Amino acid sequence: MPTLSSMRIPPPKSWEEFEQITQSALRIKWDSPNLQRHGRQGQSQAGVDIYGEDNLGRFVGIQCKNVKSELRISTASEELSKAEQFEPPLSAFYIATTLSNDVVLQREVRLLSVERIKTETFPIGVFFWEDIIQELIKNPQDFNKHYPDIKLNTQDPRISGPQLLCNLDIAFFGLQIQEYIQLIFGEIGVMAGEDPIQIRGLGSTIKNCASVLLANEEADDMNQKVDNLVSLALKDCTNEESSKSRWSDVNKLSTLIIQDISDLEYRLTGVFLAAFRLGVILGKWNTIVEAYAKLPEDDNETIIDLFSALNASEQTKVKVGEALVEYNSSEKISKIHIPNRIYNYARRLILNWEISA
Repeated sequence: MPTLSSMRIPPPKSWEEFEQITQSALRIKWDSPNLQRHGRQGQSQAGVDIYGEDNLGRFVGIQCKNVKSELRISTASEELSKAEQFEPPLSAFYIATTLSNDVVLQREVRLLSVERIKTETFPIGVFFWEDIIQELIKNPQDFNKHYPDIKLNTQDPRISGPQLLCNLDIAFFGLQIQEYIQLIFGEIGVMAGEDPIQIRGLGSTIKNCASVLLANEEADDMNQKVDNLVSLALKDCTNEESSKSRWSDVNKLSTLIIQDISDLEYRLTGVFLAAFRLGVILGKWNTIVEAYAKLPEDDNETIIDLFSALNASEQTKVKVGEALVEYNSSEKISKIHIPNRIYNYARRLILNWEISA
């Protein structure tokens, strides 16, 4: 069976299959399960094959073009004119094509989009075949639905425990940095006697992960932001107005750090993506203040699936399942420690990670 690393994924010949693949890929990209295909062949579709919300909450339309040779800007403009009649009105419009990246078309689409924004009409973008496949491979299960004969090569010998661990940790701690700051420095933290110096340990964890996962220049930029954040958070301000300004700057810096970390997800596939997504869910869960908050049912299933993607043993998955049951059925205050317990299961699993050559 061929692996993804040894071949280019071929575009489908069927227009219907291309629509299905595009729908799956954009659902993954935007985390938007409600993207819908529009009508059927032969019906008037107002230039829209797929519609729904993107990751910004905008109501968007996508026109799929399964073409072999070229796609002209004039064709995109024609579809755009049709999409202006779509109801309810769109906030953005995209062309998805089976063609490879085309810098000329990309430039023409960008210029057209800028002109439309100036006239307060919705913008246009383009997804090429490489863009679509890059999103699809982030979810091996969805990929397998469309390409059952191609095996994703998740067991790459270049995979290392430290990289996996850093993807888990930077998502677990870094994406929740605003919540941790609130827990340490906010009213609850003050009442609980939290030590403000904890922010240094949190910052060190994020910096260490950034140094492993990012290129030198990106890592330096991330580490500088973290250093500035820690310095501002620990600054002793007695003037009330000065204090407000400080926390405003802390919030801005933490928002930038979260965005940088979030962008990492779009570079990940296979077990790296599984580790990152597990960190996202567990980190968000771990910072819930209410002791009896329920974990969404979908998250229960996803956590088990992600442990499976990380090659967890049946024994480990049973422990995780038992912890989830305990959390969802217990009314004891001790249940607030369960997210951290499952996170430690994940860390131990990754620390023992072995790749067979």
